[in-house]
Amino acid sequence: MPWVQGCPPSSGSWFTDPRWEQWATGVGAGSVDHPSSSPSGAERQPGGRTLVFQDVGLVGVAARSGWIGALDTVLVGSDTGVPGWLEQPYGMAGWSADPPEPPSNGLPAASGAEGDRRPGHGGGAPGSGPGIVLRVGDDHDLSAFLRDADRAMDTGCFAGHLLRPDTLVGDLSSLGADFTAAGPDHRLWVAADGRVSTSQSGADLGRIEESPATVTARWRARNDGGTRPCAVGLAKVLDEGERTEALADRPWLSRYHATVRAMRRLRARGLLPIAASGFGRRLDRRVAAAQPGPVVDDATAPLLLVTRQQGRNRYWVADPVTTRGCGIDAADALRLEYLLAFRSRSGAGMVDPSPGAPGRSPRIALDDLIDRLVDDEICAQWFSALEQGARPLPVGRPVFG
Repeated sequence: MPWVQGCPPSSGSWFTDPRWEQWATGVGAGSVDHPSSSPSGAERQPGGRTLVFQDVGLVGVAARSGWIGALDTVLVGSDTGVPGWLEQPYGMAGWSADPPEPPSNGLPAASGAEGDRRPGHGGGAPGSGPGIVLRVGDDHDLSAFLRDADRAMDTGCFAGHLLRPDTLVGDLSSLGADFTAAGPDHRLWVAADGRVSTSQSGADLGRIEESPATVTARWRARNDGGTRPCAVGLAKVLDEGERTEALADRPWLSRYHATVRAMRRLRARGLLPIAASGFGRRLDRRVAAAQPGPVVDDATAPLLLVTRQQGRNRYWVADPVTTRGCGIDAADALRLEYLLAFRSRSGAGMVDPSPGAPGRSPRIALDDLIDRLVDDEICAQWFSALEQGARPLPVGRPVFG
């Protein structure tokens, strides 16, 4: 049985291990950041559950009750959380429109020319300091969280503190993100008196002496009675009516969470994210004119991001379902944005970023781009459904700006 008492190993930041992120956020690494990914939210993911105990004396009780298996991870925490995790109320984080400086952790920036394809699952950067978990603990924190999200959607400016590789927002599964890893089959908080939940702020689900099946059934029943997932994670600190109303007013929150995660992982590679398609506006002026203002893209649609390094823009595509991503060149970024905006593979295949230049036809170039992304397991489901509900294309040559 893996055993971690106190801080995670000093060989790297706890953000390098998806178990820590899954326990803090309730969102599994590699899971889709939208509620429709699983109706029940209770299916086990590979790698087991992570359990955090306030009292180490309850670990034996948990083992006898069937909570701890060979793939599970045990952490011994404290009154406020897990040692080595600096927890802070979200409302005290402040706000800055400018992302923080690139991390000085010795990691090289992504190499290669524009268009370098480097697929991978991403992850945090090794670091010597503790991670920070911003937690929504009352109405003030919720208002601050919603203001940051609204600002990103309306203006394209993301709060700088959210883009730090060493910072996470706790209990995202109760704030509009995916909740397939939010239940007791994935994470468990065990209070000193033996009561259990999925979070310090979560509704009581029973006692550690009870079986995982019994506790999970209560978690499911609580969510079945709610209108917005997850109804457990913040039940002790937020009014359920206010929480569900806030989420219902913002159907794009799942995409916001996925975009923040992708930007944070780019930051961990020493890159500076400056824009995301659909937040504030589209990247291309012609598309932006046809779709003015912020846009709510499909939850499974590719994320199109821009970074700037040494005065040069680079373009990146990421899959909100698998978290895989890679770099693409400016021409492919333009084609991809047309696909995002108008969901027309045939129409976007007529977009020629460099008219008159020798080379492949625009349609062949688009097909090659889609084939490469699908081969890299990036948004294959979304690409397969492109022709359904295609919209008309704007008139005129597209120009980024």
